[in-house]
Amino acid sequence: MTYDQAKRAATAGETAGVNYRYVSVSFCAEDPTDWRTTYYCEAAIRECANNTPEQGLGPANRIFRQAEGSDIWEFRGVTCFPNLVDDGPELTMAMILEAFHDTAFAVPEVTTQPKGDVTLVTLPTYYQVVWPDAGYAPNEIDTTTLLGFQVDIRPRLDSITYHFGDGETEGPTRDEGGPYPTGNVIHEYTAKGSYQARADVVYGGQFRVNGGAWADIPGTASISGAETTVTVRESRARLVTGGG
Repeated sequence: MTYDQAKRAATAGETAGVNYRYVSVSFCAEDPTDWRTTYYCEAAIRECANNTPEQGLGPANRIFRQAEGSDIWEFRGVTCFPNLVDDGPELTMAMILEAFHDTAFAVPEVTTQPKGDVTLVTLPTYYQVVWPDAGYAPNEIDTTTLLGFQVDIRPRLDSITYHFGDGETEGPTRDEGGPYPTGNVIHEYTAKGSYQARADVVYGGQFRVNGGAWADIPGTASISGAETTVTVRESRARLVTGGG
């Protein structure tokens, strides 16, 4: 349902000559006078999570109206357009999504073992993701202020895809690899040379408003990892004549 369709649905059935008051409350509230329930509850985010911007990104609200001179509130439905009526939340999911995509995510690097990023043809090479100090790595918190609200964004690692530089990949996976002998991300090169290896990641995330409960962000961000040059050499065997 588009914004115009939602507006028409909410205001349908008005009696000519009668003034109406429209209010919006959290999707997690049932009472039109309940102003205390947060607009950013998990169910309100989930209700609109798969929408396009044209369908409204939320958070979801319940719309009520009251005819002038009446004590009765009439439920008019649920909308994913939080500003459909004037008293909806100023901070929208679209703003939070924009802040999420503006986050300075940490760009992952890879390290290999044998140490020094030098290995041999057909030798099992162990890969591991390294998070730099710059940027926000998984589970670190980026805090910003939007329209006077404190918004905390906490990146989450959704997946890693390893690119070994020789056309081979591994993933998507959540395995961050590790050193010999415990690491699970292992690759064998079949030819000598220099290869540009990297780990691309997909970040999900969570957010909270003014220190409230954490809720999932309905979106992801893809980041290409920094390249590491892996040098692959051939091992040459020699026959040694014994003395004596």
